[in-house]
Amino acid sequence: MSRAKNVKLVFGENLLTLDKEEKRFATPEIVALYRAERLACKVIVDLCSGYGFQAFAFSQFCNKVISVELDPEKISKAKEHARILGIKNITFICGDVLNQKTVLRIVGENADVIFCDPERLAAEKERGISTIKPDIKKLLELYRSITEQIAIEFPPHIRGLDFDAEYEYLSLDGAVNRLTLYFGALKTAGKSVVLLPFGDRIEESKEKVTFASKNSTEGYKYILEPDPAVTLANLFAEAFCLDMKQLSIMAETNKIVIINQGNKIFFLSNNKPDCHFFTCYQILHEIDSDDKNKIVDLLKEECVEKVVLRYPIEPDKYWHERKFFEDKLEHGYKTIHLFKFDMMLLAEKV
Repeated sequence: MSRAKNVKLVFGENLLTLDKEEKRFATPEIVALYRAERLACKVIVDLCSGYGFQAFAFSQFCNKVISVELDPEKISKAKEHARILGIKNITFICGDVLNQKTVLRIVGENADVIFCDPERLAAEKERGISTIKPDIKKLLELYRSITEQIAIEFPPHIRGLDFDAEYEYLSLDGAVNRLTLYFGALKTAGKSVVLLPFGDRIEESKEKVTFASKNSTEGYKYILEPDPAVTLANLFAEAFCLDMKQLSIMAETNKIVIINQGNKIFFLSNNKPDCHFFTCYQILHEIDSDDKNKIVDLLKEECVEKVVLRYPIEPDKYWHERKFFEDKLEHGYKTIHLFKFDMMLLAEKV
């Protein structure tokens, strides 16, 4: 799914001087505020709070925030940032969140909600819970004695999670940004997807819809590309934002079908969905072969300036092939997406 290349903004940075590390690891402001609004309460505890940017967002929706961080340097910077921002309803604690002394200090705060953004390795071949710090199972055992309302952030592509919680996949500007698990009364569904900046949200439905799979795009007007968070959560039917009975009829009559491109899932339809969970491309031309000269002629006919290749191609060959097309185009203004299924397709984002 194409996405806007927006600059990451963090809470209060218009008033703060931040270094690269603070900026890199801070939660984007729009995400922090969304989550703070969802977890709004009287007293919230922010475990593993780092430089404090999520805590600053919590301070806007909660009466009191308890910010706990093991690294004294991060706590020191967070306190200074809070001072500059004029935030006075955060209590900072420097300590290990699994240490009994830290837990006892928090017990006395009568917390309504516990939130934790645990530490993970900067890069892993495959994300797993074993490399998350602190130990999540131990954390849950300790803090459930305070409240069952706990929310924990995880890497979106992590494997091996098996908790009774709501799995909320959050997408920011068309890219998967966060996976948050909500426990206790915070859980409202098995799985959910939230799109920012739109604010659209879907939850897993008990009703299931089965889509037919097609090998050909013939007879369809639109290619629908689900947001990657929808794909990760496997909430394709819910993403259409239609009545499930109506959607079932459309699926049974092949008005909406699946077409695969390797491991990637697309949908075909003659109707443009009225929601943000899909990027929609209108098919302009179908070409029986991958005759590049014929493709160039059609690109010229459509007054194209830029060509986005939407088929599997080696990364080191992508720009060479894209340049082949674009070097032959003059005075164009459109951006065309070139797909390859059973046929080559020239499609325009709508």
